Amino acid sequence: LRLALLQFRAETAGGSGVDFRDRVEAAVADVPASELLGKDARIARDGLDLLTRKVPGDVFERAVDLLAGSDRIVWRGVGPSGFVAQYAALHCQRIGHPSVAMTQMDRGLADELMTLHRKDAVVVLSYGAKDWHSEVVISEARARKNSVVLITDDAGQELAATVDLVLECQRGERDQFQSHAVTMVLLESLILGVAEKHAARRKKSTGDLKRLRASIVEGRRKK
Repeated sequence: LRLALLQFRAETAGGSGVDFRDRVEAAVADVPASELLGKDARIARDGLDLLTRKVPGDVFERAVDLLAGSDRIVWRGVGPSGFVAQYAALHCQRIGHPSVAMTQMDRGLADELMTLHRKDAVVVLSYGAKDWHSEVVISEARARKNSVVLITDDAGQELAATVDLVLECQRGERDQFQSHAVTMVLLESLILGVAEKHAARRKKSTGDLKRLRASIVEGRRKK
């Protein structure tokens, strides 16, 4: 796995050509602060409208079935997407579906990939240009017979042909500040879909969460 990571990294070295500073400058250029919220809300609304067209109900339900049928969901993301992956894993755990976030790169990623189980479903967040670490994750997941769902803003990228299902999800205007607002809606909907498929487990887990929170509050009061 470590050798594969090094090889893929060497073959796909390079970037998108637009760095974070350029994206921020483009997003705020000629836009007064009082209008930024309205601008970003419009972009988010457009993104959500596009999401529902790119991911119709039958495709969404297929994604839910893949995730709900797994023993565990692995959410893969790096950088800001890594925090989104952790958020998704937390809420999956709350509804009673075992879940974990995979956020490492380089050698740390090899250790994470070693933990993949046979009946895991892997959700890969991969945006922009092809990235070497997503290739490695998908390749290893396929070798282990895991179901793989790719969430990306480019359904035509090479990785799309190597997974079970692609969910196209935009992150705002290209070459500008990239927002995860639409991605968050998609992930939360997927998690709710999984919850709907397993009513008894959902109710038990959310009941346990409520009970534990009440116990913690009561413990604080006694001090």
